[in-house]
Amino acid sequence: NVKTAADFEQGMNNVSTLIDTNTESLSDMSKEVLNMARSSPKAINELTDGLYSIRSAGISAADQFNVLKGSEKLAVAGLSSTAEAVDVATSAINAFNLKGEEQNKIYDTFFKVVKYGKTNISEFAQGFGSVAGIVGASGVKVDEYSAAVAAMTTTGLKANNAHTQMSAAL
Repeated sequence: NVKTAADFEQGMNNVSTLIDTNTESLSDMSKEVLNMARSSPKAINELTDGLYSIRSAGISAADQFNVLKGSEKLAVAGLSSTAEAVDVATSAINAFNLKGEEQNKIYDTFFKVVKYGKTNISEFAQGFGSVAGIVGASGVKVDEYSAAVAAMTTTGLKANNAHTQMSAAL
């Protein structure tokens, strides 16, 4: 318990380096993470590390906990770490300029890749960040791209190879 508490404090201190503590309450953020941790099967250090990555990716204070909660659920359902789910979600949010409801739907979109493809979020996340900008700039919608990758994995192609092939085609 002492180590977990120390890890949590260190994780939140790391988050504080990315925010303006004059306008955002680190105490309120800590409470929100602790509330999430009570009902999450993920370790609290995964949640604090995820929050750090979310803020590092430029996600706003207003959206940070929606992204963290969505990523945590995606990680559980998609058999991955919170870090991998945060990485793929923030890459999509930024590359496809997702706002509001589109941002909230990204988790369902990515879970469908797992459900209908032959992959998991860990595998899907490998390579997604390196092609997301290209895909976003090409005008392809994230759900269309994700469906194509899922379909490609059903034939035995690994998700990272599907990303490479889709990127080359675009």
